[in-house]
Amino acid sequence: MNDRILVVFEETNQLKKDQISELVNLSRKECVITTIDELSKNKNIKDFCSVVDCTFDNKIFNRNKEKGTVLKNDNIIYLILKENNKIVCAGPNLSQLTTCNSNNISIQEKFQESYSKYNKIIDFLISKNHFLRNKDSFNKSTLDGLVLNDVIKTNQYKIYKLVYSIPEIKEPNVEYVTFENIEILNELKNIIEEMTFI
Repeated sequence: MNDRILVVFEETNQLKKDQISELVNLSRKECVITTIDELSKNKNIKDFCSVVDCTFDNKIFNRNKEKGTVLKNDNIIYLILKENNKIVCAGPNLSQLTTCNSNNISIQEKFQESYSKYNKIIDFLISKNHFLRNKDSFNKSTLDGLVLNDVIKTNQYKIYKLVYSIPEIKEPNVEYVTFENIEILNELKNIIEEMTFI
């Protein structure tokens, strides 16, 4: 099984598959973006940990309602399929997510609401998948610095932090360790990235 989230859109006259994949505001590293036409030809929903149905009228979600249990969590409507416990979420469609350049204030507000919902759905699905949840929290912690004092013998006044890059403004009494300057940490990084968190 692929530990990625499948996001399914439906092409419009203005936006085709290649253009949809290139929309920066819809891309997330945990996701694979496709269209419903491409899905029917090439991909299998079973290959993904969960699905965000952003088709018009949420076709995938509505077609599978009888095959699972429909639940709601903080305005996120989702379906847990009985056969494999996969989660399918009903998401905003492409028209709702691409109207950001309108001069109409109510349309701009609707876009912001839809875009926020899209990101909340993906964050919700990450929280439901232990591998994605742990990898996401590890990545976030290395942005601020993962404190290594529990695993490194050190004097009590110095803090060691594992970071991807050394910040411009350094904290007092903190020694920054990057993956680039220590070979063993590169190996540790590779192990962590390949590891499935339990």
